[in-house]
Parts: sequence; C-alpha cells; structure tokens
Amino acid sequence: MAELTAADLRACGIDHVRAQNDADLVDSVQILLDRGVTLDQLQRDGFAKALSQQSIRPDPLYGTDADLALDGVGIKEEFSRRLRLAMGLAGGSGLGLTNAELEATRLFASLADIVGEDEMLSVVRVIGSSTARVARATTELLRVNFQPPIDSTASRLTDAVEAYAALVDASLPAFLDAFTALVRRHLAAVLAEDQAWVVDASRRATLQENAIGFADLIGFTAFTERSDAAAFMTAMVRFERDVQDAVVDHGGTVVKLIGDEVMFATPDPVSAVRVASALVGIGRDIAGLEGMRVGLSYGQVIRSGGDFYGTVVNIAARIVGQAYPDGVVATQAVADGLTAAEFDLGYEAQPLGPHELRGINQPVDLYRIRP
Repeated sequence: MAELTAADLRACGIDHVRAQNDADLVDSVQILLDRGVTLDQLQRDGFAKALSQQSIRPDPLYGTDADLALDGVGIKEEFSRRLRLAMGLAGGSGLGLTNAELEATRLFASLADIVGEDEMLSVVRVIGSSTARVARATTELLRVNFQPPIDSTASRLTDAVEAYAALVDASLPAFLDAFTALVRRHLAAVLAEDQAWVVDASRRATLQENAIGFADLIGFTAFTERSDAAAFMTAMVRFERDVQDAVVDHGGTVVKLIGDEVMFATPDPVSAVRVASALVGIGRDIAGLEGMRVGLSYGQVIRSGGDFYGTVVNIAARIVGQAYPDGVVATQAVADGLTAAEFDLGYEAQPLGPHELRGINQPVDLYRIRP
C-alpha cells in the first residue's frame, strides 16, 4: 500500500466523505485490502458494500454474473436458469457465484435427476424465498440498530470501517451456526410428526388430515393510514410476535403471514380451536385496531413445497369474513371434532346454517365457536 497515496486513490475514484484527512483515507483502504477487498471492488461498490460482500462471501467468485458462472458446470442451460431463479439469485447482479454456491447448484441439479426437475425446483423456491426473507430481516435489523451509532459519531473513517468489520466478524459465524441449528431442529420436528399421511396417486405431493385457520385484523387499513412508521412498526412487531406465540404454544404452525392476515395449521380441530381462542384477543390488545376474527376448517389437505392447498384451505380462507370481531367461525368437521373430544374444552358450536362461498360448489354448514 506504500506505493499508493490518497491522491492515487482519489484519482481512481476511491474516496469517502467521512475521511478526515489523507492518512485516514489511506488507512481505511488498507483495512479493506487486508481483508481481501480489491481496489476494483472499492471503486465499483464503495466502502460499506465492498466490506460486507467480502466478509460475507470471502470465497473467490466465478464471474460477475450468475448465468455466466453456471456455464460449463455440467448443468443444462435452461434448467440452470430455472434453478437460479428458484434460488432467488438475480442475473446481472455483479455478484457472480462462489465455489460453495456452485456446489449447492450442482447438488440441487443432481437431486432433480432423482426426484424430478419440477419437484426439486419447488423445494428450492421455498429455500430461496425463506433465506431471502431472513437476509432482508437481518440486514434491516443491523441497519436500524447498529449502523446509526457508527455513522453518527465524529470518529475517523478508519474507526468506522474497523467497527463494521468487527461487527461482522463477531456476529456472522455465530448467526449462521444458529440458523443451521434451527433448520436441523425443524427438520427433526417434521420427521417426528405422528400424523398419518399418504402420497397422492401422481406422486407429486402428500395428503394429510389437518385443521387450517385464517385470521385477520379488523380495522387494519384505517390504522395503517393514520399511523406513522413508528406506531405502525410497534403494532406489527407485537402482532407478529403474539401470533407466533399463540400458534406455536397451542400446537400449531404459522404457515404464512400476509400483512394483517395469518394462515396457520394444526394437526386436529381441538388444537385449532385453542389457537383461534388465543388469537382473537390479540387484535383488541393493540391500540388502534378493532380486534381479530378467525375461520377454521378441517379435512384432507395437499401438502407441497412447505405449504397447504385444497378445498379445506379455500374454505378456511373464505369463512373468516363470516366471523364477528373477536369471533371464530368453523366448518362442521371442526365442530364434530370438538364434540368427539375426550374431555370438556369449555367451548360450544352454535349452528349458523349453510353458506354459499365463492369458488366452493356446495353450500358449507358453518358454526360459531364460543366459550
């Protein structure tokens, strides 16, 4: 680095507004060079992006485009493109691929030869979308909680670069280890399920008896319009926390959160009613919202790609709108499950009669579930 001066760096387009003097700029660049960042990376990406990219993906990169990087690795061109999209890797991003990412691609491609391309791509899409969300959530957390204190100080650029590097070094390996441990734990939990299941005749999905619930907040749109970012995030963080706690604590699984709506699954109607009873109190406990309502259905569902499909799911989604605020509406199969329970749950099912539901051929008998 001795042969490069601050003037040389600036002539290459490498500079930073926080550099207090020439020595500060040179020392900061030296830290990045010592971590494997090149001058070309610095010139192209700037300090923060170059540092984060090199720290997170230190392996040598193959090209600057994912499609080009996949050339010559023994994967059919069209399938490699579909696989890249399923993984959520944008083409032309300038990120290329690391050796580990190429090996992951080869693994997915080899498994596709065994289970079928469409089936493998379905699983990869789940992995890609899930990990992309984890990446976004983690980055947002760091930006909100760690970046402002570093950026707001009057310290040298060198100190800020060292602080960022130390943060990544201290947190990234432990975070990835924790993430892997959770994936293993959830794999074990799914494999340990004692629910009966069968593979459908086409061998494209599994069929299983599940209770499906949809719950949505009432008054969410009006609340969003009159709330600032702080109030909105306070409410949503609490909503997601309370929903996750209520579903998991009563034997269910959160399938997806879509804005103000949650879809969940449980193994039986009894656990579904317990989840629903815990959920209806959440909305009214958040200032500015008018409560929550829940729709429950039970029967054979199609399980594929980590999601649930079929008429049972469609009915649950349709009937949630039939519930009063803080109320639970269910199908006859759920009501029958309560009646057949071996012990008194403290709930009763009040008939609401048959209802015509959009997209459902036959009227569906509904019941109001009440304490």
